[in-house]
Amino acid sequence: MKTYTALFLFLLYVSQFITYFAVCLHLLPLFQPLVGVVNDTKKAFIAAESICEFLQRKKRETPPVKPKITGEVEAHIIALACSPVPGCAKWGVRLLADKCVELNYIDSISFKPVQRVLKKHSLSLI
Repeated sequence: MKTYTALFLFLLYVSQFITYFAVCLHLLPLFQPLVGVVNDTKKAFIAAESICEFLQRKKRETPPVKPKITGEVEAHIIALACSPVPGCAKWGVRLLADKCVELNYIDSISFKPVQRVLKKHSLSLI
């Protein structure tokens, strides 16, 4: 990403001598999906106090969100999926999610994360 940023910085410098339109003509074939990034980079460069500050990545303001499903919860989901289900012919994804909440493995969970865990470990409920 620093390479792109440095290239944008160079093109911004060049744009002082050439019209903005000409710079965009050079940029578009190279970075067609990144047209919005070019404008954002230009705004960030103008707002930055120095070139070093502009080229450095910003520190994260908030810590990353911890995943809700830990390895322990995954293990419980897999163990439940492999065990016989009481009162039904087979486990369903929603039934597994409800049972995990009922057994206090996790506070709340949708059926989609349970489905992802099963797919990740190549488990089928058929």
